[in-house]
Order: sequence, then structure tokens, then C-alpha cells
Amino acid sequence: MASAFKSIRTFVVPKEQPTLQVRIRLNWHGEIWAIGCIDKSDCTGPLLELCHEFEQDFRCGLLYRSGIAEVDQNARSRLAVCCAALAASSFSMGDAIVRMLSDTLPLHQIVLMRSLVSIPLTLTILVPLEGGLRMLRTKRPMWHLWRAVALTVASISFFSAIASVPLAQATAVFFTAPLMITALSAFLLKERVNCRRWMALAAGLVGVVLVVRPGASEFQWTLLLPLVAAAAYAVLNTMTRSVGTDEPACAMTFYIQLTFLATGCVIGLAIGDGRLAGSDNPSIEFLLRAWVWPGQGDLLLIAATGACNFSGAYLISQAYRFGESGLVAPFEYIAVVTAGLYGYLFWKEVPDVLALTGTFLIVGAGIFIATREARLDFGETIRRILFGPRQP
Repeated sequence: MASAFKSIRTFVVPKEQPTLQVRIRLNWHGEIWAIGCIDKSDCTGPLLELCHEFEQDFRCGLLYRSGIAEVDQNARSRLAVCCAALAASSFSMGDAIVRMLSDTLPLHQIVLMRSLVSIPLTLTILVPLEGGLRMLRTKRPMWHLWRAVALTVASISFFSAIASVPLAQATAVFFTAPLMITALSAFLLKERVNCRRWMALAAGLVGVVLVVRPGASEFQWTLLLPLVAAAAYAVLNTMTRSVGTDEPACAMTFYIQLTFLATGCVIGLAIGDGRLAGSDNPSIEFLLRAWVWPGQGDLLLIAATGACNFSGAYLISQAYRFGESGLVAPFEYIAVVTAGLYGYLFWKEVPDVLALTGTFLIVGAGIFIATREARLDFGETIRRILFGPRQP
């Protein structure tokens, strides 16, 4: 069990005890597991109060405070960046696998079987790491239900789209979700959105128009499905921001997968006989196709997409736990790059100039909004992560 923990030593510098050392013991999630003094003789009443104050600040992510020195934040930031990049790549690989399966299996069957892979992984790996089955208890069942419904709508809409449109373009359109969150936060939560962020949002919308191209001869209505997915995801995040939650990652993941399982069962029982199949549109056919027994190769791909979904969800939750949101969010856009790479490798998809321009506008607007909301100097933060703090 010792290997699952690490110790970080920091210096607390109160006016009364300017040389006092305190050791903070963290678990591998970066959460405080124990806190104590290097020299136990120094553990007096005021110090214990100071330790408690430091613990509360650390849990809230406030790693800098008057009287508290830096706690190897560069290492945590590097870990956050790595987790975000790996999560984005994992999600993109899972999306590519779903597209591979879209020619032979119905979408609701893939969703159901993927959840049958993710649920055991959650119960055997994630739940024990988070504290055991007791962590699945929740006081917010309806919050979990609405969250899972929104993610189900987002997933089914996006997966339906990639059956007939280029993977990179669908992914780029989906990443308009942060722009929608900004707009919804302004109108529903009355958050202040300054002029620069509105301009970034407008640039992102121009990018969407360039990618989707409504009214053009090459317009595909299925490119609107990633917009539906982005809207569902934006509503979900806006609801979460309005309420806030201290629910553990394992509980959120578990209830989402349960909802996916139930959704797959219900749709399968309703239309799984294939009586509504036969459409010429790949997206519609993907949704309405009859259930079939998957071959050995398809079973391996389903297991792989379940593993990608599980690992991506866990890694992105760890990324936001280790790093600031303004640092982590831009690296989620690696998914657009990896989606383009997978699209080229597997289907020889090459976006044209307008699609590339629109994608750059969407990604640029999203990164700008993420860093502005966090009031983060993104370039300086990356320089500090790579090369350390500036020398005086």
C-alpha cells in the first residue's frame, strides 16, 4: 500500500515560527491523506490550526497563499497536462473504433456492450482507488440522472454523426461546447462575460459555419448532430456550474454507465428487431439497424472502445484534479488533432481549406475562452512547467 502514496515536504512560514517545516502526505490522486510536523515537538495548538487551514486551502486547489510556499506545482501541472493529452487521445481512439463498428453493428448495441465493459472496470479499478463501494452512495440521485441523460444524448448524437461525416470535422464541431457554455453562463447564470470573450465566441461560430456550410451544395445535415451533442454537453456543464458538486469521480462514472446500459436495453427492445432499418443514410441506418451477434473481431473492438471510454473519463478527471482548468482545457483540443490523424490513417479523410480554417477558429476560440476564464497566462504557465520558475 505504501507505493500508492507519496510525501511532499513544504515550508510554512508564519510570523511566529519562520523556519517551521511541515510534511504533507498525499495519495496518488493528489488529495491530502495525512499532515504533520517534521519535529513533533513543534506540534502546538496554533500549528495544528495552521495545518488545518493549509489542508482546507489545498483541498480547494489554492496552492499559493500568503505564508505558504509553493508545493511542487510544476510537477502536478506536468502530470495534469499528460493526463489531459492521454485522455483526449483515448476518447478519439474510442470514437474511431465506434466508427469502424458502424458498418456492421447498431449504435444502441455498441452503447450497451461498451457499458458492460466499462462498469466492471469502474467497480474493480476506480471504485477501490476512490475509497470503496461506500463512495457510490449519493444524496443527489436526480442530479446524476439528468447528468447521465445529457451525456447519453450527447453520445448518441455524436456517434450517429461520425457514421457519415469525417471524424475530424465532427470532433471540431463538438468542441463548440465550451463556447455554448460561455453563452449559457451569461444568460442563465448571469455570469459576467467581457467583450473579448464575446468576440472569441463569435469567431468560433464563424468557424462552425465554415465547417458545416449550411446552404452549400456539399452541406450534410448530419454535421448538425455534433452541434446537438455540444448543446447537450453545454447544458450539462451549465447545470453543474450552477449547483456545484462534491461527488467522487467513481460515482459519476458508475451512474453514467448504468444509464448507457439502460438506454441500450430500452432502444434495443423497442427497435432492435430492425423493422425500421433500410435507410440510405449511414447515420440513420447506424441507429436503426437490427441487433446481430458480433464476431470475434467486433467483440475485441467493443472491449477496446469500452476501455478507451473508461480510461479517458478517469484521466480527464485526474487532469482537472491535478491542474488548473485554464491549463487543462486547451489540451483537450488534442482530440481534434488525433481525430484528424485517425481519420486519415483509417479512412484517408483529408479536410479542405475551409474545414481547416473553421477548425482553427473553433479551437482558437475555445482555448482563448478557457484561459481567460481562469485568468491564466497560458504561455507563461507552459514555460514554467517545462523550464521551471524564472530565476531572480
